[in-house]
Order: sequence, then structure tokens, then C-alpha cells
Amino acid sequence: MSPENRERWPTTTSVAIVVINGDRSLLLVHKKKFDQWSLPAGGLQKGETLAEAAYRELQEETGLTKDDIEELNYPNDILIIPGETKTSIGFLYFTRINKVLSPEGIIVEGNEEIDLIRPFKDTELSNLLHKEHRRIYKPEFNIPAFDHWLRWLVNV
Repeated sequence: MSPENRERWPTTTSVAIVVINGDRSLLLVHKKKFDQWSLPAGGLQKGETLAEAAYRELQEETGLTKDDIEELNYPNDILIIPGETKTSIGFLYFTRINKVLSPEGIIVEGNEEIDLIRPFKDTELSNLLHKEHRRIYKPEFNIPAFDHWLRWLVNV
């Protein structure tokens, strides 16, 4: 598609990081404004590579740095979500944390968006996904990512 026709097919590009805790649980962040849970994720800034955006979002939302996780080499999957006005493209990274976080999680201070990070076991995640307890932020991205993590659990 030529640059002059780009406005006819607007897209957003984001990254999400599946962080696997030392006990094989999935690390999620609590979006306080929405009272919902999500993977650490966010959009690319101008001039940023996918990996740079993933490391930045991970640090901004969880406080984890490159030293706390296994290296992010390349996206493990791509999620494409067509919308009415734009198409969203999400690049999904998998990594493991080099320490075990407490099941109670960690309170995040000084972050306008996130107030808690916490590991979830597969049974706990099922409760979040239940229709009556739908507490997942942007389910069109997060639910397919959760499915990847659950398949990983079975194969490890």
C-alpha cells in the first residue's frame, strides 16, 4: 500500500508480553481505571523497535527490567484484530521471570495506569474469564494470549 493511501487502512501496532512466573503462573497487571486485568502491553512509540517497546512496556507496567527476565528475541505470535475503523496488530512476546513473585502480588506505586501486578495460576485465570466475572481488559488481545500460555503449560 502506498503511503498516500495509508489513511484508508489505519492500523495500530502494539506489543504484549506473556511473563511466566517461576512457579509457571502468568503475570498480569491490574488496570485500576477499569478494574480489569491484562498482560503488560502497549503501543509502539515513534522510532521504536518491537523489542524496545516490549522492554519499555514491561518496565513501565511491572518494574521488571531486562535483568529480571529471559531475553526477548522475537515475537512468538502476531494477533490481527480487524475493527470497524482500524485494524489492530499485536505482537506477542513470551518470557520467563528470573524470580518467583508472591501469589499476593506487588502493589505498584506512582503509576497512573497500574496499581497491582500479580501472578495467576490457570484455575484463577479461569475465574477471571468466567462470563459473570469478566474482568479482562481488551479481551480480543488478552484471551488469545492466555490460550497460548495454557497450551505452553500443557507442553512443558
